[in-house]
Amino acid sequence: MKKVLLLVAFLFIVSAVKAQDLIVTKNAEEILAKVTAITTDTVTYKRWSNLEGPAYTTPKSTIFYIKYQNGEKDVFQEVATSTTRKLSGSNNLSTPIKFQGYITAGTIFTSVSAGPTLDVSMGMKIYEHFYIGVETGFHSMLTPLNYYYTHTDGSIHHVTGAAFEGYVPIGVNMKGYFTKNRKVNPYINCSLGGFIGIADLGGFNGFHCQVGAGFNVKRFTFGAGYSALVLGGTASCGYAKLGVRLGK
Repeated sequence: MKKVLLLVAFLFIVSAVKAQDLIVTKNAEEILAKVTAITTDTVTYKRWSNLEGPAYTTPKSTIFYIKYQNGEKDVFQEVATSTTRKLSGSNNLSTPIKFQGYITAGTIFTSVSAGPTLDVSMGMKIYEHFYIGVETGFHSMLTPLNYYYTHTDGSIHHVTGAAFEGYVPIGVNMKGYFTKNRKVNPYINCSLGGFIGIADLGGFNGFHCQVGAGFNVKRFTFGAGYSALVLGGTASCGYAKLGVRLGK
């Protein structure tokens, strides 16, 4: 008789345990409960030890799974969402083509002359490694004059002062970048096009090119190289420029 009572008590305990819902949280806490409601974001339950007591509501994001009294199980997985949408044509890192430009000031120079320059380039950067844009600006050269010449009447004249030559370059500017580093990024530079002469070069038009290298430091850019004008012959000089990048 005693054995029969123990068996009945055991079966009753097993039946009671099976009638419970088991909530397992993501921090490994186990809660014996009676689940009363599940919404899109929350789970409401009563503790099994106090079914007449208060109802508890907890976010789904804190629950790993619920095992119900009938043996079924719900596993809650947090779905990662992003509030950031990539808009077509926006200048972010994932955009393969984006607007970019440069404004630079510097100098062109030879062993005896030099002058200030200003360049503006507007175009596109493609896949972080190539830039192409339309470039124009103003380049000038001051050359000191100090020479003597003989006039037709035999008199000798001494000429001093400075010759001022200027021109407006118009062409295509291309840059090839070695890395995607946005803090220090070296590049090679090539500008090809024509020029319109002004001042002492007034009336002269021809071919213009620049070839060199440089590097970007964040938004600032520095470059140096070789510059040439071609009109019947070749007039060459060096250049150095410092500027700022527009766009990303």
